[in-house]
Amino acid sequence: MKSCLRFATLAIFLLFATCTMSLAAKGVGEFNKIGAVINYLGDVYAAPFVKFLDMRISPIIRCENWIEVPWEVGINTPESRIVPDLQKVAQFSNSGDVLSCQAINVSVSAETYKETKQPVLSVTIMGKLYSGTLPAQELLKKQNDRISEIFRALLKETTFKPQVQRRVAKPQTSNGEVSAEEVRETMSGKHWLTNLRVDSDARTQVAGYGLELKAITKLAENLENSGQVVDVFINSLTKNVYEKTPVWRFEMNFKAR
Repeated sequence: MKSCLRFATLAIFLLFATCTMSLAAKGVGEFNKIGAVINYLGDVYAAPFVKFLDMRISPIIRCENWIEVPWEVGINTPESRIVPDLQKVAQFSNSGDVLSCQAINVSVSAETYKETKQPVLSVTIMGKLYSGTLPAQELLKKQNDRISEIFRALLKETTFKPQVQRRVAKPQTSNGEVSAEEVRETMSGKHWLTNLRVDSDARTQVAGYGLELKAITKLAENLENSGQVVDVFINSLTKNVYEKTPVWRFEMNFKAR
């Protein structure tokens, strides 16, 4: 009887030790996966003119055959870097692990790049690390592609750079003195964006300014005809003033195809 009890106790101890070692090994493996993502994103956003501000990682979500790790990064970047860097994130591959960009928020800051005169964009990107046997690889690829498609469609038609700028001119007066005055300079474009939000279901909200109502409706028409977005809808137009220039503030919704 005692020998049977000892044997049962030993068996339970060995089972517990095996499970503990397995969980410990799994924990180390998962830490290494997350570390690889941190290092990779750090390399992606080390590009010229890009400033990596912060990163947040949520607790692991465990599914039957795979794990998901939600992550979020904050960067300052010019508009020309958004699509190339999103594509680099989508190219991540580490022993079958993949990254998916699922949502993004963009707002125009008060700063500009001296070299290009382009505005500094404050960008927050939300995504997930997937590891394991994934049920829908094509769906993840589509998630990565659709945000880039939205930006391509938008940046083909408009920009985040204000199309009304203030500069200081120094005209000569009649008595030979120089008096400084502010001059408003209108750029070639008729509209620009100030905010953009793409949700995980591909629904997109943009806000911006237009110099003319017809320019805003033409922007919506061109987006609808781009073949990359659908259900374009202008849901507000408000008369406003930007740098002492009359403008229309607009908000628009659409969805990636």
